[in-house]
Amino acid sequence: MNASWARQGITVAGSDGHGNDADQLDNPLGLFVDGDQMIFIAEQWNHRILQWKLGDTNGRIAAGGHGKGKRLNQLDQPTDVLIDKETDNLIICDQGNHRVVRWSRRSLTTKGEILLDDINCYGLALDDHRCLYISDEIKHEVRRYHIGNKNGTIVAGGHGEGDGLNQLNQPSYLFVDRQQAVYVSDTNNHRVMKWNKGAKEVILNISVNAQWAQKGSTVAGGYGNGRATNQLNTPMGLCIDEDQTMVIADFWNHRIVQWKLGDKDGLILADGRHNGNRSDQLYWPTNVLIEKESDSLIICDPGNQRVLRWSRLTSPAQRESLVENIDCWGLALDDQGYLYVSDEIKHEVRRYHIGNKNGTIVAGGHGEGDGLNQLNRPRYLFVDRQQAVYVSDTDNHRVMKWNKNAKEGIIVAGGQGKGQELSQLTYPRGLFIDALGTIYVTDCLNHRVMRWPNGATQGSIIVGGNGRGGDANQLNCPEGLFFDHHGHLYVADSSNHRVQHFSIE
Repeated sequence: MNASWARQGITVAGSDGHGNDADQLDNPLGLFVDGDQMIFIAEQWNHRILQWKLGDTNGRIAAGGHGKGKRLNQLDQPTDVLIDKETDNLIICDQGNHRVVRWSRRSLTTKGEILLDDINCYGLALDDHRCLYISDEIKHEVRRYHIGNKNGTIVAGGHGEGDGLNQLNQPSYLFVDRQQAVYVSDTNNHRVMKWNKGAKEVILNISVNAQWAQKGSTVAGGYGNGRATNQLNTPMGLCIDEDQTMVIADFWNHRIVQWKLGDKDGLILADGRHNGNRSDQLYWPTNVLIEKESDSLIICDPGNQRVLRWSRLTSPAQRESLVENIDCWGLALDDQGYLYVSDEIKHEVRRYHIGNKNGTIVAGGHGEGDGLNQLNRPRYLFVDRQQAVYVSDTDNHRVMKWNKNAKEGIIVAGGQGKGQELSQLTYPRGLFIDALGTIYVTDCLNHRVMRWPNGATQGSIIVGGNGRGGDANQLNCPEGLFFDHHGHLYVADSSNHRVQHFSIE
């Protein structure tokens, strides 16, 4: 962690300006260094791979070098190179020819062979199992290949050009770690992304020192409580899709509202006329999330003691009941598609296979109480990549973490009785946990949002905390919260009947 390097570098390859002589380079891009300190350099404009022994003044052509072209002894604007140590071959991203080629390092080799074609490759990586990873800067994706098999599996991106957490914009170079997590230089998004093995999108990684604007802007509601399309009445849970569209559980209006960022009015997606128990009606909805696989809304409908799924693809929406006879409040989905639901009357959280109405208890389930194996009116949920369940244990004024298959939980925020000290919470609600394990929680009756670093005994206020009120720097019993892929914070400011946006600074 404390390593340092010399502040002045020394030139080890190319020192005589750009050109195509043996001591020159012309736009070197990717490089690889083997165990013998031999440097292999992808020279874009010389259409060759140059091999350079550390300490030598001249390099030697290892691949290409016959001018720009598509013959097997030629390259066209190569961008990256690596060595497959098992076969002692060079693997080259031959970008201008839309192919990946392999060249033996044996001295008599005069041409390569095509591993993959019809790919707009840029970066390459090999993992410990000799799977090959290739970035495609036009399809905005990274694929993993078994060498010899031309059908790859998308492991990053693949949802078109964009800056969403499941998108890339001209990915270039790659690195793959021992756990097969893929690191991508997401060039035109000006960021580096980490995609864990099997991940559908990236977990947001927020700096522990990040700060947000202290004055929020109203992005939904804000015109008093009411039923008009520019109003909300006690918003609860919310989520935001890849198009920056908010989906809000509008509690006392018995409806789900979709609100495009920048619009003055929302679009009613579910009911909005009056409470009821038909499949097209809701009764006190508390939470909503988007199931991306089916492009459906999953809605917690506690007044009807059920969890519903409403398709966003059909009009009228196809509707079905997923779970019944449950006093639900909070919802979460994990990477495997399991649904987690909190029951505030049974004081437990259950995990469900969608389509199976018999769930498994994963938190609580030992009646109301403040023991480590108990909960007291659990509300909002968050589930991480390891299937650990975080619960806002509301009436115990704490946040609990239940590791997968645990018999009891761990207090990770609060738990010091209700109060307004930095070590306390008072009826915590909405939750978000970032890639570092930092907990973000709305502290309802302290009218603030708090950040608790992993392992901390007290938190810090990131927004609010200026007393109960409706000014831009105030909140009034905040409920749900959500971070977009830029790290901007959205808060359902329930008793102000609005959603507030706080920009990351």
